[in-house]
Amino acid sequence: MALDGLTEFVQFLLGETAASGFAQRSAIELVDKWLQDHGSERTHWFCPRADFGSRLKKLVLEPWRLRQGSYGWCLPAAFLNSMLRRFPDRVAQFGVDLYETGAGKLGTHEISVPSELKAFDLPTYVSGTLADHPLPESRKNKPIMYTHTDWILLAAVQDDSNSLIDFEGPFDDYGAAANTTQGSCQSLFERTGLYAEVTNIGFAAAETAASILGKLKPSDKTDLVLFGKFAYFTTVFKDPFEGLNVHAVALMNQPVDDGGTVKLNFFSWGDEDLVIAVNSPVTGALQLSPVASDFGPAPISNISGAVIARAK
Repeated sequence: MALDGLTEFVQFLLGETAASGFAQRSAIELVDKWLQDHGSERTHWFCPRADFGSRLKKLVLEPWRLRQGSYGWCLPAAFLNSMLRRFPDRVAQFGVDLYETGAGKLGTHEISVPSELKAFDLPTYVSGTLADHPLPESRKNKPIMYTHTDWILLAAVQDDSNSLIDFEGPFDDYGAAANTTQGSCQSLFERTGLYAEVTNIGFAAAETAASILGKLKPSDKTDLVLFGKFAYFTTVFKDPFEGLNVHAVALMNQPVDDGGTVKLNFFSWGDEDLVIAVNSPVTGALQLSPVASDFGPAPISNISGAVIARAK
């Protein structure tokens, strides 16, 4: 116990987050053992093993750092953020297996990626092909952003959520297209086998704080993903998505009724310069600051619905 306390104190001084709870500690130990056992083996995914493992541990300890990057993967990001917070040890095992073989399990659901995706040289693609072919005018000030480990995890979930077209890596690949349906989100949670019940709901224009919370049924056993307008949750893109219900976010804490207004604390997009450098359109604070934000005033104008996953 004394050694654990000393370790946590050193981590605090270094600005590092200490593991909390059995699942997080197990996840960190799993990754450390994997790195120790396989440290001299060749690189997979064009991502150095040490870099992959280090970042995976960072995501276990600070799930809000998961970066969607410039890919339209808010649904995989919201899902994985929820899984990292609820089941960090499961995600860690999935990550190391995916790195090694191109396949892994989230709960009971096996996810395998196309061989073309595992063989895709992301760093060279970003620094070469994309650098040589500038993005359209609408994206000139929004260059491709990525963190390799995050991209590997999210790409696997993205490919799995699209059963029609394989994702093979490029930014303009049809398999990389955004998928933000509530049905797809519900399916992702259900297939893990880790939840007793997964439902998706919509909201009416006349919802009250009490009726919203009654539908969401918040508790320490529920993981909640909201779907709503881009402009409500993030300032990354304003046109042409601003008025569309095309964005998914994960609630980091349970919503509460504060004098008739539902307060939220949500994960949106991830720890990326393009987002963290701007003010949230909701809170007026940094997008990732842990400040509760208003749900309303009219839920239907901002939020189209939610997926509720209740853990066993």
